[in-house]
Amino acid sequence: MSFTPTPEQNAIVAAATDTSDNLLISALAGAAKTSTLILIAEALPRVQILSLAFNKKIADEMKTKLPPNCTAMTLNALGHRAWADQCGGRLNLKTTKCFDLLQDEINKLSKPDQGAAWENVGFILNSCQWAKAQGHLSDDQAAARKNSRLMDDSDLKDDLEEIPTDLEWYLIRKVLSRSIDQAFEGLIDFGDQLLMPTIFRAIFPTFHLVLVDEAQDLSALNHEMLRRIARKRLIAVGDQCQAIYAFRGAHESGMEELKEKFSMTELTLSCSFRCPPAIVRHVQWRAPHMTAWAGNPSAGQIMKPTFWTVHDLPDNCAVLCRNNAPLFRVAMQLLKSGRYPNLWGNDIGRGLLKTMKKLGSLSMQQETAFQMLSEWHDEQAKRTRAPGALQDKVDCLRIFLSAAPTLGEAITYAEHILRSEGKVNLLTGHKAKGWEWPEVFILDEQLMRDKGQDNNLRYVMCTRTLDHLTYINSAEMEVPELN
Repeated sequence: MSFTPTPEQNAIVAAATDTSDNLLISALAGAAKTSTLILIAEALPRVQILSLAFNKKIADEMKTKLPPNCTAMTLNALGHRAWADQCGGRLNLKTTKCFDLLQDEINKLSKPDQGAAWENVGFILNSCQWAKAQGHLSDDQAAARKNSRLMDDSDLKDDLEEIPTDLEWYLIRKVLSRSIDQAFEGLIDFGDQLLMPTIFRAIFPTFHLVLVDEAQDLSALNHEMLRRIARKRLIAVGDQCQAIYAFRGAHESGMEELKEKFSMTELTLSCSFRCPPAIVRHVQWRAPHMTAWAGNPSAGQIMKPTFWTVHDLPDNCAVLCRNNAPLFRVAMQLLKSGRYPNLWGNDIGRGLLKTMKKLGSLSMQQETAFQMLSEWHDEQAKRTRAPGALQDKVDCLRIFLSAAPTLGEAITYAEHILRSEGKVNLLTGHKAKGWEWPEVFILDEQLMRDKGQDNNLRYVMCTRTLDHLTYINSAEMEVPELN
């Protein structure tokens, strides 16, 4: 590579070449973890190396950067290959597999039960995918196949975001059980790519060294899969300060658990090449050993204006927030000012539109729509285990309903905002991980709690900037006058 490695990188390469230890590299934000993995691979030209990435884009990038002795792929791709070998033939990957199974099961129900099931079909499907990600195998399947699992029926039911009705729980278990049967016949979805080869002990190819990125984001199922893959040596890199995906199943203290399971020697990458000195000092409350690269051309700047308008948001900046509702308020103001926002996250948008369409007829007046939303909220509050997420969703819906006199017009307006493609990026802190911008605005910092993974989320959001970091509050946003 065409740069001079830091002393920390040299120490890591030395540990990789001079020892046979499993290594855990704690790499802080912007600390050149990818280039360090490449240095390790280049220093071991005779070793067959597997580099595991969490998405295809990163895996494809690593293929172009790593030397010929390395194989780069995603965990899903590796699991797919192993399960295909286990089944003795080609697999059929079908992303709608669980939906198709659910639709078939719903069609067998009575008419009233069909209506009740379709009312909350999204929750049922999300529960099925969550079960697979957690290594669930139903009690019936475990007994019939005499197989172990990471999660049983009772634990799954207690772990779901909402308390399922008896009908929903029946459908969840039925879909999951039939999904296992179909996977043995070669029909799988993305969740099966990880679940099936891990739970049912498929044989993974052997590599002398396995490299793993984003170790803090590994789930219990990923840990078990790694145990079957890294039979010789494991080197993992990650940042426990960036562990923000507990809601996806990632371990709360994943790197510490990985270190213990694989008896790993821990090394550090503490110099951030991304964040200028002011930003580094700003986040040392979370990462006290973090340092700034001496060659960074920017000193960095942190600002907290008393008042602000959307005109203060330059093109190509990012506005980050813990919740979605404040971002939608900013998006509306941008549109009113003649600028287009770029809202990240089609998943939340689809869910909001679906809920709005459930409230009633398109001709429904605004006041009635608000009343229907209040009733919907009251019903959902009885069963949710995530009241904060529910409230954020309701706040988003209230913003859209307040923008138009009828429900139909509110839906049209929401669709317009959600599909806009402007130059001001609006996204939650969770979606910002892995990205960087010259200027970052943190919106409504007070929404983050001073505990749990919210502290990590605060650190992630602060370390996305290459230069300026500005704190802004919705309550201090001034509405600019139109020309």
